[in-house]
Amino acid sequence: ASCVSDRDLMTAAYIDDFAHATPSQSASAEMLEIGATIFSECGFTEKLVKRETASQRRALLGLLFDTQTGILSLPNDKRQDLGGLVASMITRFDNNQCVSLSELESLVGKLIHACQAVDLGGSYVRKLRKPVDALASESLSRSKRATLHVPLQVVKGVRDELAWWETVLSQPTVSRSWFLEHGRYRRFTWDFNFGASVPRDVIQCYSDASGFGGGFLDDANTWNRREWSEGERKRLHINIREAVMISEGVEARVERWAGRKVLIWTDNSVSAAAFKKGYSRSPVITALVRRTRLACVTHDVHLVVGHIPGVLNFDSDRISRNVLGIRTEMFRLASPVLRQLTWEFGPFSSVLQGHAAVQAKEGALVFPGINNLALCLDHAERLDRCWALMPTHILKVRPG
Repeated sequence: ASCVSDRDLMTAAYIDDFAHATPSQSASAEMLEIGATIFSECGFTEKLVKRETASQRRALLGLLFDTQTGILSLPNDKRQDLGGLVASMITRFDNNQCVSLSELESLVGKLIHACQAVDLGGSYVRKLRKPVDALASESLSRSKRATLHVPLQVVKGVRDELAWWETVLSQPTVSRSWFLEHGRYRRFTWDFNFGASVPRDVIQCYSDASGFGGGFLDDANTWNRREWSEGERKRLHINIREAVMISEGVEARVERWAGRKVLIWTDNSVSAAAFKKGYSRSPVITALVRRTRLACVTHDVHLVVGHIPGVLNFDSDRISRNVLGIRTEMFRLASPVLRQLTWEFGPFSSVLQGHAAVQAKEGALVFPGINNLALCLDHAERLDRCWALMPTHILKVRPG
């Protein structure tokens, strides 16, 4: 529980422990005295030997919290101990050895506690918890839990979760940023629809995939795209392609985004849900999400994936179909439309002469964008089937 005053003073209570957050050391001393007075009036006696002086970095429930930076971290000794426990579980799993229920309960409890410093890590305790939750109603004694052995090998996905945690805990530091909002520290979440006001400190990106390729556009107007091979078109479902583009877009920028909030918009609801939950029915998408989250945890990137209606996701859609280059403002015109435009507005000079010559063999050219014309793009799956259609009121038919 916690309470906040209009003087920027906050008190958090956990059972019989109280922590005060204040803007200065003098205010901290004042808060301690106020707390002692309240305890006395309520009939409680403060244990003065447990009182600690003000500090910017404070141990809180077994974790280290820096009140100035908002970074919550797992102490190195606990990180190493937990990493060793996870590694031993992996060894026993690979050797087809069972673990006692009490050992599994201890591991699950420690991982859940570590999730306070590992953003989105809770999704990767889900499989490990299954045996614990299944036996929770049995009301087993401590001795029974110590002698009851659980074969982890029968629970699908446990090995992958353990491997994910082993990689996370092998990092030199395990930490995450908490953001101070309205007097309380919170993790970054986003539950609003596209079009709602987004805070300025949030990086917004757009991702999309089509039958031809995939595109990813970030807030710096830089983008990357890829074309699917014939085998990928046949083998990869569109949901997987959408997840691939999000994963590749994040991994290409994760170092630059360290410590930042990132909101990615996709028009694929399956991918959006998978990145929110941390898993999917598709093992391929689950592996992509797990890999992306690992990169974000390593660099303290706070990632949220939201859903955008397909009709509004036009920039990344054009990139995925190689129709529009954001930086060069290029688009492709079918030859009949191009002839009518050049007759009406004069010749156009291509800035991509080589590419234009190649495309001319296919009956289309690449030319600079025309900002004063309302261009409507009617997309198709293949590059040689993309057309740029002009509104009829600005086109004229050559006489005769």
